[in-house]
Amino acid sequence: MRTIKIRRWTKRLKCSQNIRNCMIKSLPGAKIKNQMSKRPLRVEYSAGGIVFRRTRNEPEIAFISDSYKKWTFPKGRMKSGESVALAAVRESEEELGLKGLRPLKRLGGIDIWFVDRYEHKGDLVHKFIEYVLLQAPLGAQLKKPARSKRGEIIHGVRWVPISAVLRFS
Repeated sequence: MRTIKIRRWTKRLKCSQNIRNCMIKSLPGAKIKNQMSKRPLRVEYSAGGIVFRRTRNEPEIAFISDSYKKWTFPKGRMKSGESVALAAVRESEEELGLKGLRPLKRLGGIDIWFVDRYEHKGDLVHKFIEYVLLQAPLGAQLKKPARSKRGEIIHGVRWVPISAVLRFS
């Protein structure tokens, strides 16, 4: 892992409009010397899926209950050279227990800050997450995954009708 000394980190993922061509441009998990604090600062790149399935009544959106017991969308780290779409499909299938997800459209990204509780305990993490709209096959059923080797926990998985998403999340 390489160490970088910087004052302000502003680089974003560089992506074309085609979600399949959006590649990670630098090493995931690059460690940065944080000049503002004694904690090591890590930068991570993740991809996530907003997964939906069609039903007779209305579309439903898939949620996971994460290690903080918050209902959120599935996401996970991108591998070096992996496209956003492929990473979103891989992570969503792993965390929701689904197969055959189809990427439809890149939705944009967010960034979050948190203190790592699992892999590099105590490190401050700045995570950039790119989301992709994914369609699940007809009749898809969610399955809660077993606990991962990294110690991250998914407490539950659930389909939520689109009309209830804002009240649910």
